[in-house]
Amino acid sequence: MPLQNLLTQKREEIISLAAKYDAVNVRIFGSVARGDDRPDSDIRPPAKVE
Repeated sequence: MPLQNLLTQKREEIISLAAKYDAVNVRIFGSVARGDDRPDSDIRPPAKVE
């Protein structure tokens, strides 16, 4: 499954986890954000925790 599809599928879970740990400004960058991710790409979203 392409990572973009996985992010879309897990969006609510990601938002819930971010709220649980007071993470704000969660973003996706790199190959996934550009739409040129490969099977060996990963997702490492930066976030600010307050």
